[in-house]
Amino acid sequence: MSRFILFLLCVAVGSVAVAAEPDQCRKVSGLAKKVMDARQNGIPMADMMDIAASNTGDFGEFTKKITIAAYEQPRYGTAEMKGRAALDFENDTYLACIKGR
Repeated sequence: MSRFILFLLCVAVGSVAVAAEPDQCRKVSGLAKKVMDARQNGIPMADMMDIAASNTGDFGEFTKKITIAAYEQPRYGTAEMKGRAALDFENDTYLACIKGR
């Protein structure tokens, strides 16, 4: 993942995680994985942004940033590479969240 995307995640996750319960980073990274799974499986970005827009406040803004970051990553053709992309995105998001605390 590029350093710019990681920076955006740090900023976005930091705003969500500040007043969060202890397992918030796990929830945030789980959301990131779901978004990347959707991206890898060909779900249109516009559909994902509609879902993100249905959330309100900081969580809605965070969901939009996660969606943009996921769709800036390449889409892979094999199941193995799709799974790896989703796992890496999940782990990078979790790391950014933990560092944001």
